[in-house]
Amino acid sequence: GRSEDRITIDSVSGLYKRAPFLSFTLLIGLFGLIGLPPTVGFVGKWFLFSAALQRGQFYLVLIAAINAAVALYYYLLIIRQLYWAEPTTQNTIKPTPLIAVTAMATIILVVAMGTLPGPFWDMA
Repeated sequence: GRSEDRITIDSVSGLYKRAPFLSFTLLIGLFGLIGLPPTVGFVGKWFLFSAALQRGQFYLVLIAAINAAVALYYYLLIIRQLYWAEPTTQNTIKPTPLIAVTAMATIILVVAMGTLPGPFWDMA
């Protein structure tokens, strides 16, 4: 594709000023990837780390913790671009109804699966 079609970290600079709801959706998704409570990422990491520790896999836990720390750094770079960098364009982004509903569903699922993992765990 053309270089204008690519999404780079600069393209999300100051997104909260141009599309607050979309930047919030991305923030919640990043919180899930980081593994912050009350998101589904926290539950997943908790189960993974707990199971590995119970089986004496201390090196696996150490490697996973280092990986999580490195990933955290990169996710924080994206969050910094979203909320503290100046926008590269002043164009306001108005999400379509489909995008808005999808974003809202994403937020609800990421948080619901983190706060009430039982029903989702039973479906797996």
